[in-house]
Amino acid sequence: KPMIPARFLFGLVLLGSVASAAGAVPFPDGNDDGYVDYNDARRSLPGLERVDFEKYDLDGNGLLDRGEFAGLNNFYTLIYRDR
Repeated sequence: KPMIPARFLFGLVLLGSVASAAGAVPFPDGNDDGYVDYNDARRSLPGLERVDFEKYDLDGNGLLDRGEFAGLNNFYTLIYRDR
């Protein structure tokens, strides 16, 4: 199993603190299974590209748990929102 670089994890934490202040999107778990797939994420985050979704799918299962979605949501807030 590949190791996640510490600087990447630190970046996620830093992004989390920035986006929390900006107002994050609620966890869009439409079927209450504890995960968000790409279609759920895209409904909540308009214009989201699959490649960006996949960057935050840290375990590669095609689904985001709450922690992974928080990272994606923070990234989206910083990169996509003002497009």
